[in-house]
Formats: sequence, C-alpha cells, structure tokens
Amino acid sequence: MNIRHPALEKIEFVQIAWVVQDIEKAKDFFRDMFGVSNLSKTSNTRLKEYDATYYGEASEAENLVSMAYSDGKFI
Repeated sequence: MNIRHPALEKIEFVQIAWVVQDIEKAKDFFRDMFGVSNLSKTSNTRLKEYDATYYGEASEAENLVSMAYSDGKFI
C-alpha cells in the first residue's frame, strides 16, 4: 500500500465485514485471490430469533454469514 502521509504509516487497516450480493462468489474470491481456504460453511441468521429491531420495530431481516481466521484476523 502506498501511504501518502507520514502520520498514517503505522496505521493497520482492518476490515470488519464485507457486504456482498453473492456470498458463494465472495468465498471463491477470497480463496482465489488471498488463499483463504478455511472459510466456514455459510449459515443463515434470522434476526427475529435474537429479538432484533429496526427503528424500534421487530425485524424480519435475514443474513448469510461465513467467517475465516487468516493471518491473525477474522474475515
């Protein structure tokens, strides 16, 4: 990475989450481009099971999740 300001040279950037349209294609991307081979099986999380709300209202949202631990970081 080409850091353009001396004050930023020691900052380590960390990705917290990736939001993608196709999780299986994203897993292929991480395997092919970064060599991350230990991605977990994709799981479906239904937020209503956790009493999640959106602007105070019960949420029917769902999301797909897959994680891996690589080079000291969760992906």
